[in-house]
Amino acid sequence: MNKEANLEAHRSGVLHFTDIQVLDQKVILLDGTAVTVTRVSLRGTVGNEPIEDEMCYTRVWHDMDGALKIISGHCSLVK
Repeated sequence: MNKEANLEAHRSGVLHFTDIQVLDQKVILLDGTAVTVTRVSLRGTVGNEPIEDEMCYTRVWHDMDGALKIISGHCSLVK
C-alpha cells in the first residue's frame, strides 16, 4: 500500500483503530537522519472485519531544510 492509499483508508474509515498501545520503541540517530522502530498492539476494524494484532513500524526521518520528513516507511505483522 502506498502513502496515499494508506491515508485514504484512514480518511474513509475503512481502516479504523479503537486502541493503540506502544509496546516498545527505539530511536537510532544518524547524521541528519533518524530511524524509529515501534512495536504496537492494535485493535480496530478493516472494513467490517475486526483486527487485533501486534505490528512493527519502521520510519526513516531525514532533515530537509530544517524540517523532519519521513523518507521511508515499513509496517509488518509480528507473529
